Amino acid sequence: MVIVSKMRMINKITIFLLLLPLLVAQGLIIKTQHLSQSQGPMTGDSLRLVGTVGASISNLPSGDTLSLDGGFLAAVTGLYRKPPSLRTEITDKISKEAESVTVQAITQDINGILSANLYVQVGGSDTITEIPMISLDDSTYQANIPDSLLTVKNFRSWVISVDGMYYDATSDYETPALEFGENELRMDDSSMASRFPDGVLENRWRMVSWPAELLDGGLQNSSLENGFVFYDRNPVTNKLSKPDTIITGKAYWFKHHYADNVIFSNHNTDGTAVPLVDHNISLEEGWNMIGSPFSFPVSVKVKEDVSTPLLYTYGYSDSTETDGWTEPTTTLYPWSGYAVYSDRAKTLTLQPFEDPVEESRDAGRSASPEWVLNLKLKSRNYLDYSGLIGRRELGQEGEDALDVPALPSIESFVAVRTEVNGNGDFNYGADIRSLEEFNGVWNLRLISDGIGGPYTFSIATQSDVPSGMEFALLDIPNKKVIQNIFSESITISESLGSGYDVTVIAGDEQYVEDMIRQIFETIPDNFSLSQNYPNPFNPTTKIDFALPRSADVSITIYNLMGQQVNVLMNSNLEYGYHTVTWNGLDQFGRPVSSGVYFSELRTRTFRQTKKMLLLK
Repeated sequence: MVIVSKMRMINKITIFLLLLPLLVAQGLIIKTQHLSQSQGPMTGDSLRLVGTVGASISNLPSGDTLSLDGGFLAAVTGLYRKPPSLRTEITDKISKEAESVTVQAITQDINGILSANLYVQVGGSDTITEIPMISLDDSTYQANIPDSLLTVKNFRSWVISVDGMYYDATSDYETPALEFGENELRMDDSSMASRFPDGVLENRWRMVSWPAELLDGGLQNSSLENGFVFYDRNPVTNKLSKPDTIITGKAYWFKHHYADNVIFSNHNTDGTAVPLVDHNISLEEGWNMIGSPFSFPVSVKVKEDVSTPLLYTYGYSDSTETDGWTEPTTTLYPWSGYAVYSDRAKTLTLQPFEDPVEESRDAGRSASPEWVLNLKLKSRNYLDYSGLIGRRELGQEGEDALDVPALPSIESFVAVRTEVNGNGDFNYGADIRSLEEFNGVWNLRLISDGIGGPYTFSIATQSDVPSGMEFALLDIPNKKVIQNIFSESITISESLGSGYDVTVIAGDEQYVEDMIRQIFETIPDNFSLSQNYPNPFNPTTKIDFALPRSADVSITIYNLMGQQVNVLMNSNLEYGYHTVTWNGLDQFGRPVSSGVYFSELRTRTFRQTKKMLLLK
């Protein structure tokens, strides 16, 4: 313990040293009733106190130093080592008329208080403003936060007090709510980092939310033909309905037909900037539409999960040409709405300030074998950049919580869909697998609903790729291989129809080469319908057909009169070789008579028939 004055320290401890009847300055002569069994010499201007257990209490360096340690004296000196007591006072809600905000600190210490300072941090900023506090008496300090820091972004504040021995104490954060007046919250405020700095474009679907609580959040009918422009989506039925009020933390579909861009603001109501504390949003199982109550970007987490949930929003703010789901993110921006998938009911937490402990932990992580690729499909007017494949620590080879189902559609769309369980059902937007395997094949399907070509499919990496890993992208209908998957893309000029198949192979070099060869061997060159066998038959026969690409396929049986007898197949099938069996029954399950029949293979672009003979 370093002291400025030997006499100052000695005076402080005199009341506790009941066995020390005499102190003489400069020489520091101390007369005591000696209770120890041993003692050593003092050096320099230091004082050595000896304990009662047969050993010196502390070994002291030379210099103007006094050290007390052990037993009773340790308890005494501990009082002086304690930081000051400290509590702060500030109003819970700041009025919109406030020109400044007063903060008081009540702080005390046995060593006296040397100073107290107020610190203020505005939401969304790393800058911390220091404001010296004025002493009102021995324990009360006060400072004012100026109106320049009282904005819709709100703030948090704290106090640090320092005692006479330079020990300090830091108060808890003060996070009041802050009222603001009409038209102070605006979508075109450049300081917000809004995704809509120029407002919402005409005739484009967007997901929106409000970054504050509105005193009057009621919605009025617009002058448009359909009467309103805000829409709420039912997660079960996928139906759109009109909401009556704006709810903080919730997102809405928005589309308008006004001539000018729509810029949101609280032009006819006051509002409140919510306190800058972690904000919880309850998620239901399935897709949820959420928004941030903060007027600056914030990160998200789920406290009971190790993985961070992915957020998806619709459309780019500066694009007049494209609509669709954008790349997934873990950050919410003001005014924008997001879709987030949850595999069960849980709580999503929005963090207005980063946790330094988590930042330090993330920075200390070593290189990871995890990798994730971002799948991107774009047409002239629509896009889907939401697809993901890869491997992560929490992933599994089958379906798991990281395998996100396909995002809900809104009118026409293009989409990248993944197959998770190898069953030919392309119902997912993400297929993330385990780290237990290095090699793997991901089958993808590019689809559209009412959107014409041309289309471009590309892949971007969202993380570093493990050493030794090779990739290949297979254009299935054209039997084409792309090795440089991050710099080359696939262009499709024809309609996607019922689906366009592409495959991503990842693994070591030999595995990738072997899988390319094996997959291409299973792809027919053309659509074809083979002759049934046996032929003639009684009563069962098999019919083979080949598909060079996935397609909506029907296999139909006709009689000589051209009448439909039975439909053996009517579904979407993957590329490859297929077989269907006809058991000689009509569509009502009745045996047909002997005679000549025709089998027909039909797709959107192909039709072929074969003659068959049933003999009984």
